Amino acid sequence: MSYSDLAGSRLSRRRFLGAGAALGAGALLAGCTSRYSMPGKRVTLSQWYHQYGEDGTRDAVFRYADQYMKENPDIGIQVQWVPGDYGTKLNTALLVAGGPDVFESAHLSVPMVVAGQVAPLDELYPANIKADFLPADLEVNTVGDHIYGVKMVDDTGLIYYRKSLLQKAGFSKPPTSFEELAEAAKALTTKGRKGLFLGNDGGTGALVTIAPWSAKQDFLEDDKLVFNTERTRAAYEKLRALNESGVLLRGAPADWWDPSAFNQGLCAMAWGGLWAYPGIKKFFDDNAKKNG
Repeated sequence: MSYSDLAGSRLSRRRFLGAGAALGAGALLAGCTSRYSMPGKRVTLSQWYHQYGEDGTRDAVFRYADQYMKENPDIGIQVQWVPGDYGTKLNTALLVAGGPDVFESAHLSVPMVVAGQVAPLDELYPANIKADFLPADLEVNTVGDHIYGVKMVDDTGLIYYRKSLLQKAGFSKPPTSFEELAEAAKALTTKGRKGLFLGNDGGTGALVTIAPWSAKQDFLEDDKLVFNTERTRAAYEKLRALNESGVLLRGAPADWWDPSAFNQGLCAMAWGGLWAYPGIKKFFDDNAKKNG
């Protein structure tokens, strides 16, 4: 969706809110109140993000806001870059008047819709725009017959590993199944290093949904609970067995979304996402230069 697609006609205030949601760099929802007023602007929108760790994200967010304001001179966008416990701060702000108009959120909930904390964005989803989204990404932001959010990204989860350490432990290739992962984690565990890091909670947070999905199980189908199956049980049992085996890193200085535990050699393999790659690459590139 381009800026011109959204700015091609004079917008109502609700359309302002929707436009702001579509232009953000995260999964955003449109709220229903505005607290700030920028001089010379007919409407000012407050837009919230959590403090991203990736380099360049903050600059991109403010650049998008500046570009939108240039194309829509009577609209102001005031970006709030929120550090710390974003979820708690957001939930508190949504309970009082003057909360954010557009905000990043991990998920849409029915109580948010019932409480009037979000506005429908159906006008932003004509058929040609809907075609750009996976059906599941529309469904996750839909309550009843209305869409309340814009899904920006489907993050890729992956296991980071040290090829040299795997080879030293006798593995010619990385693990491709849970059983192989457990075997490799055991072999890679030493006195000063754990074989695998799934998070300080042992992976119960990061893998609570991913484990059943990996076993080809879902949680809801046609509004019916379908996760109570043998395959789901087996997936959770394997995760529990991994926790009990002593191969998982627990109590790391930072949790699984931060690559520091992997970089510092506290673990040989680590669960993470693509956002961690720049930090991992820089760390090992810098080490190679120092030792080169």
